[in-house]
Amino acid sequence: MLDRQIEVCQAMMPAIAPVIANHVETAMPFVLDGDFLTPEAAHSAMQADARTRAVFLMEPGADQILGNFLRREPGKGMQGKRAEVSALFGEWLQTECRRLGVPVVAPRPWETVAERVLAATAA
Repeated sequence: MLDRQIEVCQAMMPAIAPVIANHVETAMPFVLDGDFLTPEAAHSAMQADARTRAVFLMEPGADQILGNFLRREPGKGMQGKRAEVSALFGEWLQTECRRLGVPVVAPRPWETVAERVLAATAA
């Protein structure tokens, strides 16, 4: 399942890359939030224009992700396998981010996430 998730992300990049490039070209600020952005795409955008910043917010593991699913989608019940795959995908993302020099920030505590993101992306 992890390989499939990575394949889907890579398949989405031809559609996402022009959106990023357009915002860079027009100097229109934006935040791209989503499950399909890869560290490689973020790194490429940062290399293309020094004004571009990227950061990945990563939950610490399957237990936290499972809790998130339960709060967000209580009617779907326990989604242990989905949480496990999401955690594995998060590990892959972190490995790729480290390899490419893209910062990773833990989302918790929520109260300080904005400051930590700004610090991680400071030029």
